[in-house]
Amino acid sequence: MAVLIDQAVKNVEGKSFCDANLPKALAAAQKYAGKEGYVASNPQLLRGRVLAPFDNEVWTDWHTTNSEENAGRSPQGNEIYIAVHGGGILSSPDRIKAAYKEGLTDKYAAKFTDKELQDLQNGRLPDGTTIPVYTFNDLKKGNVLKSLKRYAVVMDFEQAKNAVSGQAEFEKLKDDTLVIVRAGGVEEAAAYLDKARERHKTAQYGSWHPFNGLDTRQPQGRLLFLSHDAYYGLYGSDHLDSNGSFVGVAPEAREAQKIVAPTLEQVLAVASRHSPDINKAQLTRELSALYE
Repeated sequence: MAVLIDQAVKNVEGKSFCDANLPKALAAAQKYAGKEGYVASNPQLLRGRVLAPFDNEVWTDWHTTNSEENAGRSPQGNEIYIAVHGGGILSSPDRIKAAYKEGLTDKYAAKFTDKELQDLQNGRLPDGTTIPVYTFNDLKKGNVLKSLKRYAVVMDFEQAKNAVSGQAEFEKLKDDTLVIVRAGGVEEAAAYLDKARERHKTAQYGSWHPFNGLDTRQPQGRLLFLSHDAYYGLYGSDHLDSNGSFVGVAPEAREAQKIVAPTLEQVLAVASRHSPDINKAQLTRELSALYE
């Protein structure tokens, strides 16, 4: 069974790549996806869960997501949190290997340089790629395009540190800052939590972070994990040197997401069924202008 990611014209399905060596699993998923595909982020996997039956692999497996949470300080000295969905500093298997070689932080995260974090705050990645950067208010107000696959969210570190870390009631989590960021929006968080409550039939769900006691003088980051159970849930505290289980989505699956516009004849047929006395000549002229 493949991992359901999305539905448009037909199911968009991904393939899991698991390995005890996390960078190796990531490299395999990236190779499968190629330049035109992608490795699934946390919001994409949550959307897949909302759409999928409970026996699909998107629910039954533990996933490493192509989303990361980073912390450090801005050039002005302010403590900041930066989430990246769709691949950030740690989207490079070699960069993760370098973090292992250097030694992880006491929170088992990768150590970043000040430049890496500050570039990321401005939407610049080490390989020269640029990505859009939003604030938490942008996300909460729905100003982030739903179709966007790669972007960053920057907010004050205290907002992340004061978020739930542990288990909490579903309704409380719907308003939680980190849950909203991890889901990619307010509506997305609510839709996922409703589906998770239906599946697990529990009063509480987990959302974990490592920010209490974290020293932001050392810029650092880790990947997000998505558990198959309700206790760990949205797990942002797992060690970067944990097992890897990424979902790669091939180009042909990506193509399936493109919605095909109806033909002029199809639109006219639907309009006629609902309004038999409609002025077809006038409607044809107006619709034809839109199809030009």
